[in-house]
Amino acid sequence: MSKIRLIFISFLFFIVQISVSAAQAPIVYFSPVLNQARGDTLTLILHAEHVQGLQSGQFNLIYEDSVASHVTQVRVGEIGEGLQPTYNNTNLGQTRIVLFGMSPIVEGNGSLLEIDLLMNPGIESGFLCPLTFEGFLLAFSGGLETNDFYNSLLIIDSDSTYSLLIRGDSNFDRSVTVTDVTLTVDTLIGLPPSLHQFYAGDMDDSGEITTDDVDRIAAIILDR
Repeated sequence: MSKIRLIFISFLFFIVQISVSAAQAPIVYFSPVLNQARGDTLTLILHAEHVQGLQSGQFNLIYEDSVASHVTQVRVGEIGEGLQPTYNNTNLGQTRIVLFGMSPIVEGNGSLLEIDLLMNPGIESGFLCPLTFEGFLLAFSGGLETNDFYNSLLIIDSDSTYSLLIRGDSNFDRSVTVTDVTLTVDTLIGLPPSLHQFYAGDMDDSGEITTDDVDRIAAIILDR
């Protein structure tokens, strides 16, 4: 790919991002952390933005059963008052979570749920565990629905630490934007990323940054 084409791609998605960001659509993701101390249980914070009139929700949380055994508890977060979560460890590496409540969340940005995931012992450093959603749906008052979310990547950094990244979020600002496209393009033209930037940008876990990763990040922006 020529440098001119890469610059064109970056400019194109700059225009796309302007139109997309103006909508302020609801979106959820697991709050990212870098080099966090880990124990037997990992608490995932499900963060929500631009929530207004949330009444119910449901999704399957998918994870590697070689890394995590099962979900042990689900609690409401700071903006989750009025909602009641239930969960069911349906299969190995899969937990079904359902939200319902009598009074909708009027509006807010913050933690919606706290999910405790029991980690398996003896996980080797450098292990990567994608955290993905399936069948994701949030229902709002007035009949509105959304299925917007960011997937995550859990990284076992060492025997005592882990990191949790949003897929495609190479600058760690909790959003996938044209800036992330640009950083991934920079890697393609020879600018070395940090280790965590590389993991965030390697969308298909191929072990290298390619134009396919740029396409996947761009698709996240376009799908919003």
